[in-house]
Amino acid sequence: MNTIKGAKLPNPLGRSSSTATKLRDTDTSGQMMSHGIFARVCMLTLGGGLAFWAATIAFSLLPIAAEFRNAFSISYGEGVLVGPFLGGIAIAFVISWFLLRFPNRIPARDPLLMAVILSCVALGAAIVMLRVAAIGVGRDSMRAFFIGAALNVPRFFALGIAIGYLYTKLRGSEVVWRRRGSES
Repeated sequence: MNTIKGAKLPNPLGRSSSTATKLRDTDTSGQMMSHGIFARVCMLTLGGGLAFWAATIAFSLLPIAAEFRNAFSISYGEGVLVGPFLGGIAIAFVISWFLLRFPNRIPARDPLLMAVILSCVALGAAIVMLRVAAIGVGRDSMRAFFIGAALNVPRFFALGIAIGYLYTKLRGSEVVWRRRGSES
């Protein structure tokens, strides 16, 4: 029960107060309000960035990754340790922010799928930038492009899965309930 100047009123959502308390961070359209979003974005960003980085380290052990780094004259420290960590954090921040700020505008119901869709959009942008960079490689530009694109797919997929999983854990069953409730 809510109280206004001492009068007890029923919950305006018609649900128990614990359910209403869980939904206090969303407005009527289902978008998250700005307070408290920073901590959630940081948690999702860190998890997604670390997943991106871990996938980069795992794939850096392949001989084809060494060939890709040689084609672009990228050192191991820059191309595997520092660059992917910072890039993964930046990409994860953007995906986390969009996922938390506009969850109802992403064409999916499952939070894991929403995060993977957003990471696929980021992958598309990265592949366009990779193609522009591969033009300067010379004779083997298409080979370098396809190797880079193939190495980026699992990294972005790992980032999307990590963010989606953490988003599900952060929001719990509230996301499923809110989406089902918004359909009626």
